[in-house]
Amino acid sequence: MRRVPLGIAIAILLVACGGNKQEQTTAGADSVGIALAQYAPALFDSISWPDDSAAVNRGSVVWTFSCKRCHGETGAGDGHFVQQVKDADGKLVADTLAPPSMLTPGWTYGTDKVALLKYIYTGSGQQPMPHWGISGLKPRDIDAVAVYIQKVVVAPKPDSTKAR
Repeated sequence: MRRVPLGIAIAILLVACGGNKQEQTTAGADSVGIALAQYAPALFDSISWPDDSAAVNRGSVVWTFSCKRCHGETGAGDGHFVQQVKDADGKLVADTLAPPSMLTPGWTYGTDKVALLKYIYTGSGQQPMPHWGISGLKPRDIDAVAVYIQKVVVAPKPDSTKAR
């Protein structure tokens, strides 16, 4: 049996699996479109929790590991996550993300769970919100973090000055 040199084998695999660079760039640029095409509300129909606290507990873990670095501890959009992006000349530069605050009164997704689930799943093309549904989170985790966002992050907080 003839042996193929390792370098040639790797090159063959890269060509066979990689597609061409233009296709990969287009797919990356339209990741929100891909996520939208894959999204279906039925993904969340069979998810149930024994009670809200179970969803909130799981959502807290998801928030800590997937959301907090950009959205901040409280959801104010002050996570100060820095990503590397290319400028117009193709040079890598640092860009600090500044997502909108979830604490703003009337925040679009504060009370509409169906819309929040879709937004978390598909991400955003205008801001670098990841499309979590196709890059990392299972529907159950998306549901849990949506519950956490609505029940803990954006829920009205008791006024600490009145408690005194």
